[in-house]
Amino acid sequence: MKNELARQHAEVLQLAVDGGASAATTARIADLHDNIARGETRLVELRGEVAILDRERLEPEHVDATFADFDNVWNALSLCEQDQVLALLVDRVEFDAADSNIAVTFHPSAIKALVDGQAGEAA
Repeated sequence: MKNELARQHAEVLQLAVDGGASAATTARIADLHDNIARGETRLVELRGEVAILDRERLEPEHVDATFADFDNVWNALSLCEQDQVLALLVDRVEFDAADSNIAVTFHPSAIKALVDGQAGEAA
């Protein structure tokens, strides 16, 4: 995205210097300005999305610390509470019969909440 914006800025400059005052040059510069404006708007959006993802990223050591005493916590829960925890944590479980593999997909926001809760209790 940045490279494309730089290329378009360079083309505008080149056209302004060498392109003359033809209608085609003027139209091309206008098109490039529109593309640049859209690209810069999208770049700001992408930077915002990256910032959100950075805040939501889980570091392995935080997850490890959160689940270090998981067995004792799990055993202290009632079956109903265990069911609720699983429903909050697990998004999907898939079984591949051909390979006899199980894939578990977690709700990332739920794991993040557990890690953040654990960090808050430690503070």
